[in-house]
Amino acid sequence: MSGRGESTNGADRIAWQQGDVFCLPGGVETTYRADEDSLLFNVTDEPLLACARARAPEKGESAVEAVVWRGEEIDRLLDAVYQRPITENTTGSSVQFATRRTEPN
Repeated sequence: MSGRGESTNGADRIAWQQGDVFCLPGGVETTYRADEDSLLFNVTDEPLLACARARAPEKGESAVEAVVWRGEEIDRLLDAVYQRPITENTTGSSVQFATRRTEPN
């Protein structure tokens, strides 16, 4: 939401800044380091997993890989959606991202 820093999850390390969105796999500890005052919006499925009595995957076995979507790219794609003409035939708008594996730094 604001600030900049770095998050580490196992061998994955993501440098982030305001507007970026990232996803990290479960099963290993994630650490966060901020380079300045920062505010992160953190979403986790831990409550759902606890309710279902499920466990986080073993290290290296997660179905989710580390990925980051940069705020500038999000803004660019959303701007394109907002610029499209809306007509009586417009059924909706969407944005699709190509997801690429984030290599550890």
